[in-house]
Amino acid sequence: MNGVRKDRIPFEDALLTALDVKNELTPFCTRIEIGGSIRRKRSEVSDIELIVIPKTTSIPADLFRLKEVRVPGFIKAIEKYPKIIGDPENGKHTIRVHPAGIKLDIFICSRDNWGWILMLRTGPAQYNKWLVSRGGLKKHGYTSVEGQIVRMSDNVIIPTYEEEDVYKLMKMPYVRPEHRAGYEL
Repeated sequence: MNGVRKDRIPFEDALLTALDVKNELTPFCTRIEIGGSIRRKRSEVSDIELIVIPKTTSIPADLFRLKEVRVPGFIKAIEKYPKIIGDPENGKHTIRVHPAGIKLDIFICSRDNWGWILMLRTGPAQYNKWLVSRGGLKKHGYTSVEGQIVRMSDNVIIPTYEEEDVYKLMKMPYVRPEHRAGYEL
């Protein structure tokens, strides 16, 4: 239907494709990392997840103000891939299809929520459920709202510049991505 492969892809093949896309987007990003199953070093993967902070530029908003927009090269580099959903110009997430038929999940974040989005988009799903529920954030008085960690007592957004910042909030040691699936929750 949309050209996405239904089979799982060997890690090495997916990693090479992910690195190609990452290298293509890098000139237009202040930060970019591969997430998901590839980051967890799974033997087979079903998609490629990239977490990005796009570079921005200022353009006139009106006669007296400027506004920040994502650089045109970022938008153009993503729009070359056929779209399933999402808008790279203003959105937080877009799904595209690589010519090899691999689904490209691109998550767009900011410096302030980089650590949280990278952690979520690395997964796995069961680990993420624990993170946002009983054993993780909520146990320590935090929740996740629209891609941000929020302290529940006063609704203050807590910046998470790195994944380690999230672990500090939960008072636990950093867990390497490849160990998260087997981590005792």
